[in-house]
Amino acid sequence: MIVYPLVVALYGMDLRQPIGGDFSFNLEMARHWASQRVWLTDVAKFGIDIWMTLSAISEKFQIGQIDLGTKIHNPKDPAEELGPMFYQVLSTLFYTLGIYEKCWRHEYQYTKIDIIDNDMKSEPSFDMDISFVKLKKEFVEGFD
Repeated sequence: MIVYPLVVALYGMDLRQPIGGDFSFNLEMARHWASQRVWLTDVAKFGIDIWMTLSAISEKFQIGQIDLGTKIHNPKDPAEELGPMFYQVLSTLFYTLGIYEKCWRHEYQYTKIDIIDNDMKSEPSFDMDISFVKLKKEFVEGFD
């Protein structure tokens, strides 16, 4: 409810699961990530997914998404995991937005990224009734 709308509003990219946890990437992307100095920080914990996503978008790597079906998680005690997870994801989100401010401050063209299903057929992205222009404007004004 926080990460997805911000990614769409700031980058104009309709990426349904920016913290999905399942990634496929090429050697160039792996080398870029490996060269960054985040691996001994909170970014490399629960924040790693959003950091990987935003750095890939900001560095202009090609982005795609595929429907892998429902992801079944092992049961966790929300009292133990939710607090650190929430903190690490959001702090990484805002940390990364700060690093890549020049990338999302410009005007963008809204881009739908088709979701490829398991049968490798293209499906349209989900439509939403949210004003991303207004959301971005309010976020940028609050960021200053």
